[in-house]
Amino acid sequence: AQTMDEALIELFGKSCAVQIYNNETASIGGKFGLDCISEASEGSGESPFGPKAYVVSIGYAVVLVVALPLGYWNLDDNIWVQNFAFCGLCFIVCEWCIQALVHGIDFDKNDVPVAGSDQSQIGTVLFNYAFVTTVPSWVNEKKVGVPINKSIWGSSFLGTMMFLFTGLLCAGAWDSSSGNLLSLLTKSSTPGVGT
Repeated sequence: AQTMDEALIELFGKSCAVQIYNNETASIGGKFGLDCISEASEGSGESPFGPKAYVVSIGYAVVLVVALPLGYWNLDDNIWVQNFAFCGLCFIVCEWCIQALVHGIDFDKNDVPVAGSDQSQIGTVLFNYAFVTTVPSWVNEKKVGVPINKSIWGSSFLGTMMFLFTGLLCAGAWDSSSGNLLSLLTKSSTPGVGT
């Protein structure tokens, strides 16, 4: 939803949300109400509404409307969505890696440790492998001749390699203190390969 909000800001110049609660940084003083932000007023951190804002945004509503029906379909009924998403993922990974190469790779900088003291990202990384909850449904839907082990291990290996190469190339190209990669690429002087 945060990425959708950032896309709405890029496309339309603003995104709005109903602000439920905000500790300190709310432009509406931490009270319940409507909050619209533009490019100039984007918050810091992962959310354009600020790091401590609790909002139900237009981006969240768009993601909900698109994703909710997919949960009601069988896996074989929405295979076209899965194929489209995989093709989109491959395109995005290729574009980010090419942009990193165009920007220039410098692995000599020491600002990206292999394992640092901040362990807050472990849950995010593990969430990328949360597909195991769908394996029983997939086993019931797969064709008879499809090997289970080869499919699961092959897709896990491919996903890990995509994470690894994208992370390494982007970490070598940009400063890690610049925050979110999507925000960095949006504001970067590096020309977009696919845009």
